[in-house]
Amino acid sequence: MKKYISIIISISISTAAVLLTGCETTGDPRAGGLFGWSETKAVERRDALVSQEQQERSSLEASRARQRELQARERSLDSQLAAQQAKLAKMQQELADIKKICGGRYVAEISSMNALIARINGANEPRPVLMAQAESELRALRSKANSLKNT
Repeated sequence: MKKYISIIISISISTAAVLLTGCETTGDPRAGGLFGWSETKAVERRDALVSQEQQERSSLEASRARQRELQARERSLDSQLAAQQAKLAKMQQELADIKKICGGRYVAEISSMNALIARINGANEPRPVLMAQAESELRALRSKANSLKNT
C-alpha cells in the first residue's frame, strides 16, 4: 500500500510539474491563473500601456493644435472675405455712379467690370488677384468718367 501511495504521489508531483511548466506566463492579471502570472511581464505590459497612452495623448494634442490652427485660419479668411465684400459693395456703388456719368459710353468696360465683380462676389474665399484687377479697372473707368465730367 505504501508503494502505491508513493507511486501516486510521484505521479501527482510529476503531473503538476509538467502542467506548471507548460503554462504560459503573462503580465495580464486577468489571464494566466495562479501560477501563470509573471511580475516581469506585468511591468513590461504596464510600461507598454503607459507608452501607448502617451502616444495617444500626444496624437490628441497634435490634433487639437491643428484644429486651433484651422479655426484661426477660418476666422482670418472670414474676416478677409467680409472686408472684400464691403469693398465690393463700394465698388458696385461707384460703378453705378460712373455708369450715370458715362451715359451710354464705355458700355463694354462697365459690363466687364460688372462681370468681374460678380465673379468675385461668387467666391467663397478672398480673391486678392481679382480684387486688384477690379480696382485697376475701376480706376481706369473713374478716370474716363472724370474726363467726361470735365468736358
